[in-house]
Amino acid sequence: MRSTGLNVDAARLVLDVVFVVSIGAEVWIRRSRPAHSGAPLDRDTRSWIGLSYLVGVFGGVLLAYQGVGPVIAHHNVTLFVVGVSLAFLGVALRLWAVHTLGRFFQLVLVVQSEHRVVTQGPYRVIRHPAYAGPVLGCLGIGLALDHWVSLVLCVVLPASAFIHRILVEEQMLVDGLGPEYERYRQRTKRLIPYVW
Repeated sequence: MRSTGLNVDAARLVLDVVFVVSIGAEVWIRRSRPAHSGAPLDRDTRSWIGLSYLVGVFGGVLLAYQGVGPVIAHHNVTLFVVGVSLAFLGVALRLWAVHTLGRFFQLVLVVQSEHRVVTQGPYRVIRHPAYAGPVLGCLGIGLALDHWVSLVLCVVLPASAFIHRILVEEQMLVDGLGPEYERYRQRTKRLIPYVW
């Protein structure tokens, strides 16, 4: 990363911390999930999400470190701080969403026994904050990398994978939870408050 106002070594160290925190949060989520009741209904979306992260985020990082494409704001310190802050907010939102759902949050799409619609915490505002968090984090990383190509890769690929999963998951929840989930859908947005 070239720099006109940002210490490159410090920026890379901070981004390394962002990645360690993000990966640590995901490891904790995977290890903390209780066994679920019910048969998983979709495995493909998890694979797409994993692949989109690998290609999108790590591809974006590699391209930014190689200086590929035009920069957004010539490595402005403020843009970097905003980006890193959004990345940490994304991790926090995902963890809050997972904590709020408790045992109902699973890594596979499944309607469990005694499954109910949760409307507390971030679920009061959007239906999929556990997906909004990573998308927000990817946006933050893309901004911190300060290259347009990296921003597009970091956001578009993971967001498209999450949107696909949301569409599959919503149909599963409508089928499994019926009118209760339909009423919840009518008063909330999927991923972005007041937008979609």
